[in-house]
Amino acid sequence: MQRGVSIRLVDDMPDGIWGRTDGVSIVYLARDLLDFEARSVLAHELIHIERGHTRSQPPEVEHEVTKEAARRLITPADLEQALSLYSDRKQIAAHLLVIEDVLKHVLPTTAVAG
Repeated sequence: MQRGVSIRLVDDMPDGIWGRTDGVSIVYLARDLLDFEARSVLAHELIHIERGHTRSQPPEVEHEVTKEAARRLITPADLEQALSLYSDRKQIAAHLLVIEDVLKHVLPTTAVAG
């Protein structure tokens, strides 16, 4: 059985929260996200749905979900290209259209400056 996912843009997200899900079929995204932020958050929340996470998850689960989002959003070839062009994390993230929190899961810590 295939199910659809509804994306709802909301204005009333708690401070510091960019997205959340019911774990079944709805992703709530903060309305004011930039495209690359929404792309990163949406990938993260869709993985929560795939895994059936219907409640808040502990930090180690959030870490694993973000790591999986990074794996899906950033190909090794794209990362290699970005690293050849830029030495700053913000620039690399912008080139790859992801937030820095996603990027850090695929980026060698010695590869770039802060």
